[in-house]
Amino acid sequence: MAGTSPGGTIIYGAGVAGLAAHALLTRRGTCDLVGFVDGSPRRQGTRLLGLPVAAPDTIGGPERIVIASQAWREIAGELLAAGVERRRISVYHHGSAEIAPLPPGPPAAPTILVVTDDCVSPGHGTGAVLLRHLAGYPADRLVHAYLRRKGDPFWPNSHALAVDGTGIAGSITPAALAGQLHRSGLAPDVVYANVFGEPGLEAIEALAAALGGRTPIVQHFHDLLWTDETAFDRVLIRVAPSIDAFWAITDGLGQRVASRIGRPVETMNTFKCDIAPSFKREHRGLDDRFQVVMLGNAHMPWVLHHVRQVWRRLAIEVPGLRPIRWFAYPTSALYVRDAGVDVEPEIEYYGYLNDRRLHEQLCRADLALVPFNVADDPEYHYAEYSVPSRITEFLNAGVPIFAAAGRHTETWRFLTGHGVGCCATIGDEASFGRALLGLMRDTPRRMALGRRGRAFAEAHCDVRAYRRTLRDALVRVSGWAPPSIPSIHDGPLRADEELHHA
Repeated sequence: MAGTSPGGTIIYGAGVAGLAAHALLTRRGTCDLVGFVDGSPRRQGTRLLGLPVAAPDTIGGPERIVIASQAWREIAGELLAAGVERRRISVYHHGSAEIAPLPPGPPAAPTILVVTDDCVSPGHGTGAVLLRHLAGYPADRLVHAYLRRKGDPFWPNSHALAVDGTGIAGSITPAALAGQLHRSGLAPDVVYANVFGEPGLEAIEALAAALGGRTPIVQHFHDLLWTDETAFDRVLIRVAPSIDAFWAITDGLGQRVASRIGRPVETMNTFKCDIAPSFKREHRGLDDRFQVVMLGNAHMPWVLHHVRQVWRRLAIEVPGLRPIRWFAYPTSALYVRDAGVDVEPEIEYYGYLNDRRLHEQLCRADLALVPFNVADDPEYHYAEYSVPSRITEFLNAGVPIFAAAGRHTETWRFLTGHGVGCCATIGDEASFGRALLGLMRDTPRRMALGRRGRAFAEAHCDVRAYRRTLRDALVRVSGWAPPSIPSIHDGPLRADEELHHA
């Protein structure tokens, strides 16, 4: 804790149990109490019994920590996952006359080292997907290594990685990370990599060596975003022998990877979400209340320029037409702005909403617009092989989907092949606008698309079933064999503070 003497004792919990623990430790007089920490923002920054109350993320020195909370198991798990040594943690149970060492116990699940190019956060597609899929996984069994920041790392035990001397500020080498994990009892049972380009593959290679070549590795391709295709293939072929299993989110993506490594690639699609009991049932006609929404990243910001031009023309034909509402993490809006693309007034950025609030907004919308790419032929590899993961939230809400996607993209094939959305090529703005306006005016067709989309979500997109599938697959690859494997809790993600439209 900043500003305190080294080697003191911190009480984790500033409630009734924390007060009792303070009284017991004061009577004994055997330690130097330096302060409290508490997860409640209301208590943080205050003083209790003359000592400061700080946030948990201030723990980082050599202090002893006494947990005084009914949630001691969860707190201990988070401390262990953050790298706090077990021997520094004790537990006080309210009403007890003793402070006991943290009891040992077998791990509840295999330790997973998740590796990504961009840190896991709600600010980008892969990050949002991983947060949803690993929601509720035991915090003390989850470690994260990443190459770049894109938003703030969501998981407490996250480490920036430097490979071949290249890394962001504060990054550590794979060897240093492996040593740190070994010392803290968090040597991974399996590496679950979700990288998409040459730097990520080189990070896997370096980690495999640092871990002694004994830790099983899974590489799950969500995207392909190479700098140079020849260089990417060369690194992929070189790293492939170190990887125990390759997965891909679409058949086309898996076939591309398999053709280079000469091995099967299993399709593990990630189009999953919590299936809500409510969804859109009523579809109104085109009037001045009609609302179109967009969601998530814009991988090709220049697509939004075409969207603006189309919407400006439609506003002439439909007096009173509302701007498109765009719900996304702030970094997504900054990315578009930094690319030199203006979106207003035709597109209004409405900020980031958590799962429940976002679902409510989507259920009220009349049409979802997916700005994927410009031309029929994919402009680059992401457009050729990937599908925006946020489409699942539109399907879950039962809102009809219209995508700016070319005929030779995976997104076109997914939406039209399953009959859950319409697509048109926005490079021809006039034709795209006519197709979009035609769907906006065709209420029965929008209703049919919404119902088919919701039925598809119920049949194929339930994240609870996928969490079990993912857990079982990682356990199988790792060879981890506990006495019993508890189910991963299916509760929601901790909601970030919502950013509302100003």
